[in-house]
Amino acid sequence: MAVPSMVCETCHSELPAAEQPCPNCGAPGVAYEARLATILEKLGDLVLGVPALRDLLDFAIGAAASFMRADQLGYKDRSFALPGDYYEHLAARAKWMAKGSLPPYGLWISGYYFNSGLLRLWSVRDQLGRLEEDIAGRPAGAAPIPVKLRDEANRLKHQLSGLGEKRELTFAEAVALLDELVSIVDQRKGLFNDPSVKIPKMKSHPRKKREQ
Repeated sequence: MAVPSMVCETCHSELPAAEQPCPNCGAPGVAYEARLATILEKLGDLVLGVPALRDLLDFAIGAAASFMRADQLGYKDRSFALPGDYYEHLAARAKWMAKGSLPPYGLWISGYYFNSGLLRLWSVRDQLGRLEEDIAGRPAGAAPIPVKLRDEANRLKHQLSGLGEKRELTFAEAVALLDELVSIVDQRKGLFNDPSVKIPKMKSHPRKKREQ
């Protein structure tokens, strides 16, 4: 069984399991799964405590579940391009999955769950920011989407090579950003629970057709 990966409770540095306290700030480490479990406990309270955001929080819970599963399946950060034989293995993996079996562990399936968590986290931050702007009637005051999260999500959505060249957002940073999201919602629940505040209905709109 793999040793659980650890993260500093304070500065979010990734730590070897046996290394406590954190060499950077002296705070104790905590296993990712335990930290995500704490985040999920808070999200469970917020779902009932902030009814106006329950569907948005549903998506946030999905992000936490995706990160937890990625950690369980052996996710590892990658700051370099995919190896040359990646697509040969990907083709073989697809043939194997066509028979009805998903990989039980490994970098590809753990990366799949991590990507799912990233896109869910980005979506929640994006919608939350637009909600706050609509309520305030101006852009000021909304917590901006962190640059690394925004760039990583945009590369997944819009760049042909996706994240094949490299990843920039680490697992520790992603979990920290999810924790930050929970704190933002908790701090502003009074706004979303205020009966005098009209919560706008967020709707998607089709893109305008390009001029010929």
